[in-house]
Amino acid sequence: MKKSGPVVIFMAIAFSSFSQDTITTAPLTRQDYLQKSKSQKTTANILRYGGAALALTSLFLISDDVGGVLDPTDKDNFSAATVLLCAGAAAAIISIPLRSAARKNEQRAMSLSFKNFQVPQLTNKSIVQKALPSITLKISL
Repeated sequence: MKKSGPVVIFMAIAFSSFSQDTITTAPLTRQDYLQKSKSQKTTANILRYGGAALALTSLFLISDDVGGVLDPTDKDNFSAATVLLCAGAAAAIISIPLRSAARKNEQRAMSLSFKNFQVPQLTNKSIVQKALPSITLKISL
């Protein structure tokens, strides 16, 4: 019984230190989505063009040894040029989902905007139209 107290305290500390954070962050703004889209486009372009250059370079290295690469009896099918070709093709393929994610984030940024809506408010026994700043979100159906 005496040993269960420290164990319970230790478990409470351990569980609270690895728990999910309950503080919510502010929602992303238009500028955040545009910055995210720009960095994703840059990364996608680097992967696409770098992968294409790597694959093209490895094709030039393989071009004189095409018979050796396609020969199943050859023990050295995975030369450095073959590995570079696979790495370049993989980098170019990985850039496709990044590009689509960048497009999606750009569309989200364009759908968010700030507008001042005229809202009727009661002041001094009369109704007055006052501007109320608000965020609008366009949803295409």
